[in-house]
Amino acid sequence: MGNCSTRQKHPRTCLDKPKPHTHPDAARTGHPHCVGGTFHYESRINSCEADTAGPGGGNRETDAAMSAERATTLALKRIFSRRSAEPSRTLDELQRLQDRQWRQLNNDEKYRLLAARAAALTVLNRFSEAVAVADEAEQLVPTMREADGAASFELRRIRGRQALHGKLGAEALRLSLKNIDEAERLGDEQLIGLAHADVAAVYGTGGEMRKALQHLQQSLQRTPETETLQYGKLLNNLGMVYLSVNRTDEAIACFEKARKTFRSANNDLQIAVTLANEGLAFEKLGDYGRAVELQERARAIFENGNYKHYTVASLYKLGTTMAKSGRATEAEGLYRQALELAESSDAGLYEDEAREAYGKFLLEAGRPGEAVSQFQRMVDIAQEGGTNQYLTSALSQLGAAQEAAG
Repeated sequence: MGNCSTRQKHPRTCLDKPKPHTHPDAARTGHPHCVGGTFHYESRINSCEADTAGPGGGNRETDAAMSAERATTLALKRIFSRRSAEPSRTLDELQRLQDRQWRQLNNDEKYRLLAARAAALTVLNRFSEAVAVADEAEQLVPTMREADGAASFELRRIRGRQALHGKLGAEALRLSLKNIDEAERLGDEQLIGLAHADVAAVYGTGGEMRKALQHLQQSLQRTPETETLQYGKLLNNLGMVYLSVNRTDEAIACFEKARKTFRSANNDLQIAVTLANEGLAFEKLGDYGRAVELQERARAIFENGNYKHYTVASLYKLGTTMAKSGRATEAEGLYRQALELAESSDAGLYEDEAREAYGKFLLEAGRPGEAVSQFQRMVDIAQEGGTNQYLTSALSQLGAAQEAAG
């Protein structure tokens, strides 16, 4: 499966790239722009040589101060540009810069530094830390005349992802569409591609696959294969769209190609994600043996890497595959493991999904009384945060379980 398409009735492959166009999805709002110019690289910094008038008009102390300021600006620009491609290096260099010069930085520079740190933490899947850094950065905005556009773009991406995690799809969509506006205003094709990818993720999570596919194609058109991490994520997400519309062989091809990309980037987490998703594809084909094998491989990587949120999701999804293959006892053990881990303080992101899956399993097993407790907890989680639509779904499932329990 060299291409992400194997069916003649679907001539477009997952790598077809249409011409870019401005998105039509939502009317523009009146939110103020976070304007600010991008940095400009300089080929060199003028030295303040003896007997030569520098930028300070001949005052050596002034010239030295200005040169040091330019050096800091250029260093921060260089670090910021690597925030996604080299996140660990970014964090190390930002920490050294902060340790040496934090007090000398103006608020614009601090804002950029914090935005770069938050973006790098997000790439490394340290999302709670990224949110805390975003909070710190945003506290500087009232003190600034203009916030740097690219830095604001990164912080808005984090807020959009945070909203999506909280089942706040409308807010996530607003922020992601806002980022398309900002990226287009900046004229940055790379940022435009990232913004389209984020919009696609929101639509995909909400089940609007046609719109998700449109934005994924827009993002792929702007993302060269050399950007291995982002390109692989796009292929993986495109595979999920194909899977949702029953184009399963095309989905598998995309997962395989994405995994090859992630291997070249030595990214174990994303390799595991593609394994898990490919397992879901084989489950859909009824090949439970292959599905379990792939999901077990993914689970091992998640556990070894201490990726607790992903481990929870992997456990309950593997449980569902086991249940479908007739291995009910093993399935229930996996559901219980997922819930035990989800109840820990830092791994609860997918607790609601795990309880929903276990509740459905219990209903099918003729144990509606036990299912009620799972759906009740799902309702509690929905009431703690999320949309009315999500709460309505949880209440509906709770009601069905209560009715079955008599």
